[in-house]
Parts: sequence; C-alpha cells; structure tokens
Amino acid sequence: MEKYVELHRPSGRMRGMLHLPERPAFRPPWPAVALFHGFTGSRMEARFLFVSFSRLLARQGIASARFDFMGSGESDGDFQDVSLSGEIADAQAVLGWRERFRGVDRRRLLLLGLSAGGTVAGCLAGDRGDQVRGLLLWSPAGEISERIRERAEALREAARSSAPADRDPMDYGGLRIGQRYLADAAEVQVLRRSSAYPGPVLVAYGTSDQVILPEVALRYGELYGPRARLVPIQGAGHVFESVAWREQLVRSSLEFIRHAAP
Repeated sequence: MEKYVELHRPSGRMRGMLHLPERPAFRPPWPAVALFHGFTGSRMEARFLFVSFSRLLARQGIASARFDFMGSGESDGDFQDVSLSGEIADAQAVLGWRERFRGVDRRRLLLLGLSAGGTVAGCLAGDRGDQVRGLLLWSPAGEISERIRERAEALREAARSSAPADRDPMDYGGLRIGQRYLADAAEVQVLRRSSAYPGPVLVAYGTSDQVILPEVALRYGELYGPRARLVPIQGAGHVFESVAWREQLVRSSLEFIRHAAP
C-alpha cells in the first residue's frame, strides 16, 4: 500500500509517501526504513531511485517513508531558508512520527540517506543510535562545509581557464544556496557527530562519482571501522546511472537490511 502523508512542522508541512507491505502476506509489525534525499533533491530522487526502492521494500515485507525536507520538493518553505541543522531536525521529526505509526516495529528502524541525505542520516544515527538498527549511506556527502569549499574552488578554477564570466558559487543548478546554510554547515561537525552511532553501517558508492569523490565514502569506512560494510560499485556515478549498477546497489542494501533487522 502506498499512502500520501503530511507531517506538520513549526514552519509548515512536510509532504511524503508511506509504503506498507500488503496483508496478509506480511503480518505486522514490520521493519521500516526512512529515506532522506540529497541536496536539491526530492523524495523521488534521481530517475525515481527512492520510489523504486521503497516499492521493492514493500514487496519484501519492509515498510518505508520518504519525505521532502522543508524547502525542497513539495514541502512548504523556500530553498534559500534551508539549513543542515534544519534538515537534521526534519529527519528527527520523521523518525519520531515513524516510531508512533501503527504496524511499524520500533525495534527495527533503519535510516537511509543519499548524498547530503547521507550526511543527515549519519548525524541522526549518531544522535539517536539506541533507536536505529542500521544505517545505509549511498554516495554520502560527509562534511558539507568541505563540499561547499570544494565547489567554490572548482568554479574559480573553471573561471580562470575559460572565457565566460565567473559563475556564482551560491547558484546551485538554478537554486540559490542561502547564507544560513553556509554558516550552519560550518558549525555542524558531521563526522564527529556521526561517529557516535554504534550499529552496523553500509556505505555504497560509485568508483567514478564526480559529484562526491569516493574518498569521502572511504572516510566513513574509516570512521566506523569493522561495523561498516563498504560497497564500491565499479564505474558508477553519483546516483548509480545504469540498471546493472542499481541492481548491485539494491541487492547489497536489501541484504544489509535483512541482516540488521531480521
């Protein structure tokens, strides 16, 4: 079953989708996964990656929820007002809402984040580690402040080597990054905060990712040590842009979920 849902936040409504296994094939309470999208993304994610994975989970007897962060997708708010701390707070609200949802096993809750959503998921897992059975990081972005500095430097370098005028580093594909996001990201110690999570972690990444370099995923592997399972997908880019790459991603993730929340 798929159901449109809304979550009321102090500044408006988060809009999302809830996916539940069919009865009586799968009897509740079900394990559940919360999916957090990337920067400028939405609850569908690139090429419907989150939609297809949530539907697959439901067919396997696993519930899931995927929301647009405030200021993104169909949720209320403006993108320029988004902050990393605000997205972490949104994710905390989703986790609290999911824990209260009838039919979900509160002892078998997992978090999944793509790109900057992985940054959010890691921080939330570190904050609420005793309530999270497993953490899945797909192309995780790590320290957001570092990614912003890398982007600004790349744009400056491009401007020096080409004729067009300098691009605005605050312009992210047509969406403007607010000063609030920059200031807040510099204050959030992402890896330190994420390191508090004591449970199992899956880190999947494309070896040819040019958006978030593979070294960032490897840092997560070092952070979690033997609790982390690294899944390098050879040749894949940031959002695993082929059927074969996505099949490998999904297969590894489903195996991890079944093991972490049997």
